[in-house]
Amino acid sequence: MLKRCATYTLGCKVNQTETETIEGMLQDNGYEVVDFEDIADVYIINTCTVTSSADRKSRQIIRRARTHGESRDSVVIVMGCYAQSSSENILDDLGVDLVIGNTQRLYLLEHLNKFLADRVPRVYVDDIMKEKNFEQIDIKRNITRTRAFLKIQEGCQQFCSYCIIPYTRGPVRSKTPENVIKEIIDLENNGFHEVVLTGIHIGAYGQDLPYEYSFGKILEKIISNTEKIRIRISSIEPTEVTEKIAKLISKEERLCSHLHIPLQSGDDFILKKMNRPYDTSYFREKVEMIRKYNPEIGLTTDIMVGFPFEEEGNAENTLKFAEEMNFSDIHVFKYSPRHNTPASKFSNQVILKDKEKRSRALISLAKKMKKEFLEKFTGREIEVLLEQKHGEYWEGHTSNYLKVLTSGEGEKNEYRKVYIEKAEDEFLLGKFI
Repeated sequence: MLKRCATYTLGCKVNQTETETIEGMLQDNGYEVVDFEDIADVYIINTCTVTSSADRKSRQIIRRARTHGESRDSVVIVMGCYAQSSSENILDDLGVDLVIGNTQRLYLLEHLNKFLADRVPRVYVDDIMKEKNFEQIDIKRNITRTRAFLKIQEGCQQFCSYCIIPYTRGPVRSKTPENVIKEIIDLENNGFHEVVLTGIHIGAYGQDLPYEYSFGKILEKIISNTEKIRIRISSIEPTEVTEKIAKLISKEERLCSHLHIPLQSGDDFILKKMNRPYDTSYFREKVEMIRKYNPEIGLTTDIMVGFPFEEEGNAENTLKFAEEMNFSDIHVFKYSPRHNTPASKFSNQVILKDKEKRSRALISLAKKMKKEFLEKFTGREIEVLLEQKHGEYWEGHTSNYLKVLTSGEGEKNEYRKVYIEKAEDEFLLGKFI
């Protein structure tokens, strides 16, 4: 009888990638992956610690897993960035069985089998700052989604003053070009139509390799070694969007016309306090360069409100700059002090009431800009990758990451031409051609 395992992922696309990898590893070893709300023998929570809200959510899900599995004496395993940063607290306070850090995923089955043999809870967390090798886990992939996630890079050495991630992910490490190409070819051969390249600091790809390599070069190599699969870039720093990458996106149809470029603030004083390696003039030049080659590219971003020292004038500058950049969407989040980061010790912390006010203003602007971007595509034909069906409507995404709903006969995981009839606030409505 198959053992049953269930997973829950919090946080970024890198975490989603790692959860898919763990699921594949378990399936290769005789486990059946079930929904997290089902009764399972093993629950794995892949946590996030980017904000205090992420910590709180991680704890809630861990407690839920423990409750789900009480009747079956299920094993609860916690991995990810919250596990890396707060391992002893998780083991002592939340009653979990295994805490697995960000260098120990490869050994998850070994740790699980040891626990099943003696039922002794353990922590497997190393000093991440000493890690020098990319964690290569080879698995088979079953198609349960239309797109696959592939992590090609790990770690960050930027050390923004608010960010705990360099301390939970360690230094930059890159998957070898040979392994990147091999895995993408395997994904294409297994029927995936889109792969999302992920990494903690993906534009730093290749910096640690013993030979000269770059993110732009691996993109070229992927395109030249594949035939049909669509390539999407998850997130990239503004300093690492080169003219070469912008030209590649404009030239290669299979490179998705969408970039997520974190801004964080539209005020130069706050950017400096954040230890971001650019100012607004630099960011503006990058956006102008990208749009010169790709006028209809989807450009999305992250903006943080309520960073220490941010006053009304700084917040207004961010609002104006975001409007000038005319993003197709913005992920707005409130600053949250992270233990032992420089910003957590700054004076002039912003009160919650002001954070919420600034957040509402940016979210309102983001909705307006997104609707305007969507409206550009009404009355036009665009290609959509069909992903899932909701009642009579198929849902899918375009190359520039617009959600499209269309009714009619279709098949999951196929590309279809759609005539766009109407733009709603969050998606486009159309019909198959």
